[in-house]
Amino acid sequence: MKPQLNRMGLLAAAALLAACQSAPQVPPALPSLSALPGTQWALADAAVAQLPLGQQPELQFISATQVLGNSGCNRFAGAARVAGTALQLGPLAGTRRACSDALMALEQRVLRALDATREARLEPGQLVLLDGRGGELLRWVQRR
Repeated sequence: MKPQLNRMGLLAAAALLAACQSAPQVPPALPSLSALPGTQWALADAAVAQLPLGQQPELQFISATQVLGNSGCNRFAGAARVAGTALQLGPLAGTRRACSDALMALEQRVLRALDATREARLEPGQLVLLDGRGGELLRWVQRR
C-alpha cells in the first residue's frame, strides 16, 4: 500500500501546486494616452523574440513629459508630449555602445520610428505608434 499512498500524495501535492499558481497579471486597459505615465512597453516584433533580456527594446513612460527605454543596444531618455491622440517623443539622448550589426539595425529602426511618431492609438494591451499620416510605425505590448 505504500506505493499507492506515495502516488496519491504526489497527486495531491501536484493539485495543490496547480491551485496556488496565479494567472499572469494582465495590465488594465488604458482609457486614453493621458494614462501612459507609469506604464512600460515591450516591442511587439518577431525580430526581438530571440534577443536576450536587456537587449529587447522597451519603452517606459516615467511621467507625462518623460520617457526612457532600451532601443536594442543602448538606453535612451527624453521628452514626451501627449495631447489627445497626438504623441511626440524626443529629443532623445542615448548611450553609445556598439553591438552586433543586426542589433544596431534594429536599434536604428526603433529610434527612427520613435522620432517619426506624431500620433498613437491604444488597442487592448498594445500601444501603436503612428506617423503624421496615420501609418503604423511600431507596435508595443504593455508589460505594466
